[in-house]
Amino acid sequence: MISDGRLEFGIGAGWKENEYLAYGFPFPAAAVRIAQLKKAVIIIKKMWTEEKPSYKGKYHEIKEALCEPKPVQQPHPPIGIGGSGEKLLLKVVAQLADGCNWYGSPEDFARKLDVLKRHCNTTGRDFGEVKKSWTGELLLLPKGSDVRSKVEEYLGSRGKPPSWDTSSRGYNEYVRENIVGTPNECCSKIREYLKLGITRF
Repeated sequence: MISDGRLEFGIGAGWKENEYLAYGFPFPAAAVRIAQLKKAVIIIKKMWTEEKPSYKGKYHEIKEALCEPKPVQQPHPPIGIGGSGEKLLLKVVAQLADGCNWYGSPEDFARKLDVLKRHCNTTGRDFGEVKKSWTGELLLLPKGSDVRSKVEEYLGSRGKPPSWDTSSRGYNEYVRENIVGTPNECCSKIREYLKLGITRF
């Protein structure tokens, strides 16, 4: 109501154990977290579209719950699910989400999109209906920059864990999964994502 219908709802299954433990929640296996996510989205949709929805499941339960006022968007605000688990999470995206959000290289994205398309075919969902977005970092450097030294300096300043150190592996992994370099290099990488059908960064 406050944004006059501009709300977009993003949700994921959770992945960071210390965040769960910090708030006193158990940290179950990924399959359980994804099952909880699926049921939560079902309930959220019911809350947004039904007058007094009820639901009883293994993880969640509501009984004639009220949610007023209803969202401005009809039937409900767009629901985006973040996460890249190919067997379970992308199946939930195909079943329930209006959009998905991932990080990773164009090669990673191409594989995920292929998996999502198969899940959409299995569930009878139009693959084209699911909006695809990329999340990551953009490290834009002036033309003529020594990209490697700038990236290594940046990674060092971020205090990344050992897998992101300034070794060749850290540099290569960072450049592969993010948009990094001079303007021309960044534009070239963005075009790779656009060719795959990514519409939001």
